[in-house]
Amino acid sequence: MNTWNRLLIIAILGIVILQPASAYINKDAVNKADTYIQIGQNTNNYGNADILGVYGNGSRINTIMSWTLPKSNESIKEVALTLYCKKWDDFPTAPIELHVLNEPFEESSATWSKNTHLTNWIDIGAEIPTSTNSTIVDSVMVRQEGFYTWVLRRDDSKNSLKSLKWGDTINFTLTLPGENGFKGIQCFSKEWDYTKPYLVVTDEVPKIPLIINVNAIKVRKTSALINTLTDTSTNNILVNYGTNSSNLNLWSYADSLSNSAYNLLNPLTPNTTYYYKVYASNYIDNKFKDSSPIFSFITASNNSSIPLITFVFDDGWKSTFVSASPVLNDSMFPGVSAVITNMPDNGMDYMSWTQIQELQNVYGWEIASHTKSHVIMPRLNKSEMESELSDSKTTLENKGLDTHNFISPEGEYNYLTEAYIMRYYDSDRVVSDGPITPPYNEFPLFAEHIKNTTTVSEVKGWVDSAVNNNSWLLLVMHKIVDSNPINEDWTKSDLANIARYVESNGKLRVVTIREVQTSSFDYKGVYADNAKKSITNTIYPDGSVYYSKTPTGHLRINATILPSSDPIVINITKWNTTGDYEILFNESSKNDSTEVQYTLGDRQADRNYSVKIYWNNGTLFKDLYINSNASGYLTFSTTVFVIPQYTIIRPVISEPAYEDKADTLADIFVIYKELQATDKTIVIITAMVIIGCIAFIIRKLFYNSNHRT
Repeated sequence: MNTWNRLLIIAILGIVILQPASAYINKDAVNKADTYIQIGQNTNNYGNADILGVYGNGSRINTIMSWTLPKSNESIKEVALTLYCKKWDDFPTAPIELHVLNEPFEESSATWSKNTHLTNWIDIGAEIPTSTNSTIVDSVMVRQEGFYTWVLRRDDSKNSLKSLKWGDTINFTLTLPGENGFKGIQCFSKEWDYTKPYLVVTDEVPKIPLIINVNAIKVRKTSALINTLTDTSTNNILVNYGTNSSNLNLWSYADSLSNSAYNLLNPLTPNTTYYYKVYASNYIDNKFKDSSPIFSFITASNNSSIPLITFVFDDGWKSTFVSASPVLNDSMFPGVSAVITNMPDNGMDYMSWTQIQELQNVYGWEIASHTKSHVIMPRLNKSEMESELSDSKTTLENKGLDTHNFISPEGEYNYLTEAYIMRYYDSDRVVSDGPITPPYNEFPLFAEHIKNTTTVSEVKGWVDSAVNNNSWLLLVMHKIVDSNPINEDWTKSDLANIARYVESNGKLRVVTIREVQTSSFDYKGVYADNAKKSITNTIYPDGSVYYSKTPTGHLRINATILPSSDPIVINITKWNTTGDYEILFNESSKNDSTEVQYTLGDRQADRNYSVKIYWNNGTLFKDLYINSNASGYLTFSTTVFVIPQYTIIRPVISEPAYEDKADTLADIFVIYKELQATDKTIVIITAMVIIGCIAFIIRKLFYNSNHRT
């Protein structure tokens, strides 16, 4: 960004800051009730449905809702109702009307409070929403899927907004009186997790926002987060994106109502260029937009090509440390602990901070955030989300915990929570739709939920599916108990059974969420044993390697080992890259004529190495001396045995060269010649002083000897 652009942004921001505060209200207006009803069938209660219907034809279907306005002392200028709508059979040809109703509405009985739910909507006195008792305040054409806003304005003579006060309850109906065909719309209700209705109440007339800056602040393998800065609070920031700059066919919505909005783009394809354009609209009329130029970004590359499994333990229960970690540690498996940061050291059932730190620092576990207080994210307003996300991460980091990922309580999320979570974390693990297949979506990251009713055979089936589908299986658990599990508990013996089953499968890797994000897992590497537990590397002629243990937490050695025909088995006992640079390993195969070529790295450059190969009874079979190349690699070939053989590789230690006195004097003279003039003077003076002292001592001794005589 050049200097002039920076100055422009600073100037606009200054103007924004100096403007009087806006009274935009979104999060504090409460949607008390919403449902849809069909005239003549009011006994069908759709109050818990996540879809609101508006339909034409003979038997009208109408949506009704009740809102309570927030408290304030300002005058009310406008009230705007926004819903996300899509077609029902076909989009209507008539506009959808918004009416203000005169009587309180109760969702539980799907009728007005003064009438029972048995009263038919067509009966006199039932106050049909399309009756003359209601006041039409706005009508909007809905002809494509998206956000739509109906507005009540104080200066509009046809509505009763002048009598509306802050804190009042207002009742609406959306209806299609002019539509006679089988056409209508469906809008998302307050029960929907993603795009709920919202009401904006303001004391000023909105203006068209100006986009100040757009930036892709985070780009992952399958998701990106776009931050848009505007000169005023807005209703929606829309991002139009896709892989073809001339045909952007995807959309992301951000319910902003602030000067800074965050749009989540997902799911994306790894290692792909995406183009995007941003639109900003005021909260009243989405047709009036400011737009940005087209920008682009490239998603990160996918780095996993083999089946993976992750053990996740939610809530930070003490049983994670006492019962679960010993089971996984016995198989050298790491786990992930999702910590509610208000709970450590708070009661007997939760881990202490010391135990959580030990999981990370001693056993290689990952510690994830699970909020401060285990609140359901979609139920929070924006400031509450900010607090739960930011404060929990700060607490964990202040305890020395390396926290990069988030676990949504109860696995509940929506498009808005995911965008906010991505600001602080690299993924959000939820609970549904697992196992998943590559490329793995980060927001949300799906998993399988283990409960007390989940059987070992069922989990083994998930493991087999992960292997067969080359996918990543995340297992979500809570308390680990000895017996009698209830609710979301699972027994220690069942966990041990699954750990042994996973351990027996050489194709499966046990990983943390962070390792999937930062490491590459394939069948090519050869692993050493850091945990004093044997790893069997079975190496095939194409270079692929299978293991008897998961390599996670082990040293992946810098080596290429290629058998000419049959597979061979390698067990690395020692692989030192510093110190004595010693390598110890044993090797065996089923064919004694198989030739194996070794290229071993991490050695000292241009150094002579001793390669001694022994029979399994300790008898020396081959004694080789090989020089490493300038990059520190040793290359040699050998023929393997049906019986194991043992190889020891060490640097050759040379005898120190003999130096005679003449050479020593010559070296001293060379060193003297290379000194600066000042240093030479000091050396001469020092030598003269030393010689003078020696002469004085000899003279004194000679004098004393003559005197005694």
